[in-house]
Amino acid sequence: MIDTHAHLYEKYYGDSLPRIVKELASDFSLLINVGIDFKTTKEALALARTEDYMKATAGIHPHYAKSLDRSDLKELERLLLDPEIVALGEIGLDYYYQNNSREIQQKMAGQLLELAEQTNKPVILHVRCSKQSETDAFDDIFSVLDSHNYRLPEVIFHCFSGNKKTLDKILSRGFYISYAGNLTYPGSKSLREAAKATPADRLLVETDCPYLTPQKKRGEQNRPEYVNYTFNKLVELHDISPTKLLNIMEETSKKIFKL
Repeated sequence: MIDTHAHLYEKYYGDSLPRIVKELASDFSLLINVGIDFKTTKEALALARTEDYMKATAGIHPHYAKSLDRSDLKELERLLLDPEIVALGEIGLDYYYQNNSREIQQKMAGQLLELAEQTNKPVILHVRCSKQSETDAFDDIFSVLDSHNYRLPEVIFHCFSGNKKTLDKILSRGFYISYAGNLTYPGSKSLREAAKATPADRLLVETDCPYLTPQKKRGEQNRPEYVNYTFNKLVELHDISPTKLLNIMEETSKKIFKL
């Protein structure tokens, strides 16, 4: 199995983390442990150096958006040059909680996309709209991407939560879509329609653990092995064999992350 977006940090899993990491080795061919700031990036990198199936990313979540100075960018660049760091992310725009201004978030996103271009790293985007809109954060991230015409190797919209129109805009740009446990929720009909319309070779699966526990495990802390529930929903929506879809996803992941 694969999980292209997890957050396996000590602050979430405590003393159980070493055991969990070892147990996953027998079932996972690939797990991408995603950084959201400098601390978690370094923690993810340390784990990736110990486990063959695990890779790390370096990123700053939009919740922590600020105007990055030269030392911040140099530190991120240094991390991105490590062979165990396979992408820049997660980065992007989050308008849901309004932790900081849209302008600051957009500025940081632009700075980080420039860094991805310079280091030739794929990008993992976090895009979450405000409570008043289904498209505002997507509209703005498209504006940031299009206005600068970045030459990026690959882009993943992680934990996609948009509609079919937004999906079409992503696909038209040649980007990839990753689905998480919210795909299995009873109220996610429009998201399932988007997932069904996503070509299999643009499709990825993730847990975003410890968040977004799939419906059958709701109430529990999410874990990488629960990715099977989302994966099985994608198998059902695409009317494809599990083996074939997993093979496609593994090949797509290797292409994106240069593995």
